[in-house]
Amino acid sequence: MTTPPPADGAGPTPQDDSATTSSEVTRRSAGAFDIRNFIAALIGIYGVICLVLGIASFTDEESRRTGGINANLIAGGCMIVFALIFFAWARIRPVVVPVEQAPVEPASANTENGT
Repeated sequence: MTTPPPADGAGPTPQDDSATTSSEVTRRSAGAFDIRNFIAALIGIYGVICLVLGIASFTDEESRRTGGINANLIAGGCMIVFALIFFAWARIRPVVVPVEQAPVEPASANTENGT
């Protein structure tokens, strides 16, 4: 007994051998090479620097210039949160890159260098 094809026509059926071809296309994520990871790392590093400067070196003069607000501390914290959101975004929704595998050709007896 065979199973009927799906109602919407999607997906291969047991009788459908056209789902596999000689040059398969596989999909893999960009991983560490995703641009969102680079952006998150750069903004995160700068955020940590601002956060440390905001904690360690907030003087009375800086307080007077900024109206009593520790701008480095707030900006550093916001940058770290932004970097974490970017890392989470890249982890939850990775960029998928199609990779086509070329068919394997047998090695010939003739070489290109003439030997």
